[in-house]
Amino acid sequence: MKSLAPRHRFASPLILVAFATCGVGVAQGDAQKKAAPPKAEARQAILKTLQQRYVIRPGDTIQQRVTLAKKLVEDARSPEVRGNADNRYVWLEQARDLFAKSVELQAAFRVIEALDLTHEVPVQQQKAQAIIDAGIVTAVGTNRPRDARAVSVAIDWLEMRARHQDLEVPEKLFNSIFGLIVRAGAESLRDRFQELRAQFAEYKKVKSALDTLAAQPSDGEANLAAGRYYCLRLCDFEKGLAMLEKSSSESLRSLVDLERAKPTEPQEKMALAGRWYDFGNLPQSTNRGRAIALGRALEWYRSASEGLQPPLRLEADKQIAQIERSLVRLFEQECGLPAGSKQLVALTHGLSWLARHQNKDGSWSASDFSKLCGGSARCEHAGYSEHSIGLTALSLLAFLDAGCDDQTPIQWYDPVTTRMVHVGDVVKRGLKYLCSVQDERGSFVPPQIPKWTYSHALATLCMAEAASRSWNPALRASAQKAVHVLMEAQNPAPGGSGRFAWRYKPQSGDNDTSVTGWCVLALHAARRAELVVDPECFSGAESFCREVTDWTNGLMGYTKREEAGWQVSAPGKNDDYQNHPTLAAMGMNIHALGWGYSDEQQPSLAALRLSKDLPEWNLRKKSNDYYYWYHGSAALLRFDGPDGERKAKGEFWDAWKNAMLPALLSNQRMVPSFCPDGSWDGDDRWGFEGGRVYATAMNLRTLMVVGR
Repeated sequence: MKSLAPRHRFASPLILVAFATCGVGVAQGDAQKKAAPPKAEARQAILKTLQQRYVIRPGDTIQQRVTLAKKLVEDARSPEVRGNADNRYVWLEQARDLFAKSVELQAAFRVIEALDLTHEVPVQQQKAQAIIDAGIVTAVGTNRPRDARAVSVAIDWLEMRARHQDLEVPEKLFNSIFGLIVRAGAESLRDRFQELRAQFAEYKKVKSALDTLAAQPSDGEANLAAGRYYCLRLCDFEKGLAMLEKSSSESLRSLVDLERAKPTEPQEKMALAGRWYDFGNLPQSTNRGRAIALGRALEWYRSASEGLQPPLRLEADKQIAQIERSLVRLFEQECGLPAGSKQLVALTHGLSWLARHQNKDGSWSASDFSKLCGGSARCEHAGYSEHSIGLTALSLLAFLDAGCDDQTPIQWYDPVTTRMVHVGDVVKRGLKYLCSVQDERGSFVPPQIPKWTYSHALATLCMAEAASRSWNPALRASAQKAVHVLMEAQNPAPGGSGRFAWRYKPQSGDNDTSVTGWCVLALHAARRAELVVDPECFSGAESFCREVTDWTNGLMGYTKREEAGWQVSAPGKNDDYQNHPTLAAMGMNIHALGWGYSDEQQPSLAALRLSKDLPEWNLRKKSNDYYYWYHGSAALLRFDGPDGERKAKGEFWDAWKNAMLPALLSNQRMVPSFCPDGSWDGDDRWGFEGGRVYATAMNLRTLMVVGR
């Protein structure tokens, strides 16, 4: 999801310690100095041994290559190979190349990340080469689903490079991705790709200005070109304004001078506000850059309005109203929901409800939220107080899903409180709260909480998503510590070699599919934020999934295969609700976000089961299950939705979406004068635990999945 917040870069990037791991990695919990890759002579000797053991033929089919690559990864975990750093490197290097040339791009990335845990490797260069290798595979023997998955992985990688201002990307990589898009017929991804390509092309034009500045730091034209690019494209205003101060543009130099002077006179504030307004409307501006510049103009217009007399005050107020409308339109464009749609109205009302019920310290309470009710009615359906940290994270995720973060300048009117909702402030308070409750090790949740892992995984997911939107070192440090704790909590595999799954408490020896699903979501978000994550965490989770899957129907057991299809319930609380294939949906997500092998059978079987149990809002039949609805929506979107990997797009997704949207939109509380406005009642399968805060945050997340 795009964000309207700036992407900060700092002179000293955060140095992250690569936590040592088990399985393909090294002993869990011990820091280890990374080894250099083997020298050419040693590498050739090892490669000769490897080729004697494995038959690698140039004419192998893609499936044969994938099978061999999987075998190499598995054997790299053996004591014989793992005990020798050079052997392990060559084994995984060969697996990486086989995966890339088989268009199993996600698996190739996982191997590169495994190599990075123990060896000094140029991670981003290797991922770029893997994309290039995948793109030049001839169409013979390829398949559209696998190509579509590779496109999605490649574009995600490209977006992170743009976000981190790592813009030195070879042109042949773009050609490779475009070839994959054509081969996969992934038309829905073409616009994203073209937008990114334009951003990288713009950087090439600016690079000559940057090269000029390296030799002539005071060059006015070069400072103008580079300064506008950094402010309006990269949203790095600190670096960009420093360049504009030395630019050839008199008006932009004036903007910088006025901003740094911090004017106190109303007329000077008006002048500065006008400069920011004009700057935000330059043609080079992205939506995000424009929103930040307009947000700054709005602040100065408001400050000026307080000290002005008519008619100047009327002029300031007119500008304020115009900018507020512009910011709302930018939010509509960025959140991905159709402009003027019922989905967009539902989103803003739902986020407003969450904002009204946020505590002063930034948290959300599962049980006491009604103390914050305003208007003419109080909100019902309280949950269990022990889930408040997890629900704080879930509420923040609803904002993050909508493209909002702690720097978002967007605001809108709340008819219940008759006040403006300042979205960035809501997110900022929530993130500050999570950081305040995190202990030195990285845990967000006190150890005595019964279902510790659920809340910690949700908080980790939230902080990782926030970190992916910012180079704020405090957010990234918090997220990395939380990831380390979550990895440590994972149970070892049976037999003690490698990883497996998670349960309510760290390394309890018990495992379940539901908790494991949330942990995988959190680690996937951390990996996208380029935090340190052991790829073996995903291998273990997928191994557990295979062990509890009923291969006749794709259903999954809660803790073991014999339970596949059984109802998971709390006796006396929700055992009268309909049973749904929720765990099968979570299994689909675990496989999709793990190593991403395209030959996994469980997702296809599970998708068929989900298509036979579409969302239905029916209190009498007790069919409501927000948990199932969210995970099912996410699973089918990845499977055969607009960005999915299935050749027959929409076979399952269309029917699901057409049932899900009306169920959400028709049952949201929408009475503007009443405090429940924008929320959903907590009368679903798990509402007794999470209450109205859970219901509203979860359904907003589902809305963002199906509402586009």
